[in-house]
Amino acid sequence: MNSFRKSKVTISMVFFLILGPLNLHSETTEKENVEESSLNLDLEISSSYIFRGLNLFMEDSNLDQNILLAPSVTWYPFDEKFSIAYWGGYQISGSNIRDNIKNGVGLEQDLVLKYDDISIWNNLTFSPSINFYIYPFADSNVAGTSVPTYFDPIFAFNYQTTFLKLGFNLTYYVGLEEAIRDSTYVYFNPTVSKEFTFEGDITLEILSGFGYKLYHKRSLMKDNVYDIFASSVLEIRLSKKVYLKPHLDIAWTNLEGKGISDEIAVLGGFHLGFDL
Repeated sequence: MNSFRKSKVTISMVFFLILGPLNLHSETTEKENVEESSLNLDLEISSSYIFRGLNLFMEDSNLDQNILLAPSVTWYPFDEKFSIAYWGGYQISGSNIRDNIKNGVGLEQDLVLKYDDISIWNNLTFSPSINFYIYPFADSNVAGTSVPTYFDPIFAFNYQTTFLKLGFNLTYYVGLEEAIRDSTYVYFNPTVSKEFTFEGDITLEILSGFGYKLYHKRSLMKDNVYDIFASSVLEIRLSKKVYLKPHLDIAWTNLEGKGISDEIAVLGGFHLGFDL
């Protein structure tokens, strides 16, 4: 389980088919809200925790529903492009909470530094980020090290076409301690997304993509090499400073010895956030 880390993936392709003819969402309102805010507070509650196709809180199946509580704080010290963020991942249901903490999967503490939307050429942008995933409450006798720490720089490229946004994320994910070094991989992740806007400050984003992990120890790492994911996120602005984001996610990844029904993951949840 140490070879795979977080994130969350989401969809409803039905929305895409029904709403495809609508105009793309203008990002003006969203960016104006960020420009006027130097701090964002967000709380996510999801029915499970999916990272690059894998349910990190699963017991027997990728479809297991063990609830994730994820608070985050994002600070914009200079402008709306550069940010420093904290993200915490807390499992609050399931019979394997203690085991996941000992294994270096539970009570995740993240530090993220990111710079958004560096213009490269016409509609092509580049957004680099540096991510540290830290598990300070792990049991060294189980996890192999007392504080498993993963370094995950992400190089994200996006190209906005007339109707769709095409993305490509390149990641080098590495376990910093020797005991978790076998989990190191390069991750290739092309994506396609589309945004829609509706009256009343409501935005719908549809995202889908594919992931491939090129592991450092390919002979050892057989699970979670491939993943397919899709997501739908509905942002509802309750006020200029407060938003609600319900989301629906589906993903698949390969798991040795599991049938397709145990390789599929589905989750639902929401974000409640404040721009200060």
